[in-house]
Amino acid sequence: MARSYGFPGFPYVVTEHPVASLSRDEVRERVSAMLPRILAQLGVEA
Repeated sequence: MARSYGFPGFPYVVTEHPVASLSRDEVRERVSAMLPRILAQLGVEA
């Protein structure tokens, strides 16, 4: 995906689908699980 937008090698974080049917608490769980990867890609230590 990054290559198709002109940024080859650019790291990105993905999540499992479906997303639209998740409850607010389930979204929070997903974000909590993804946050360490997001912070690592930004160079922030958790």
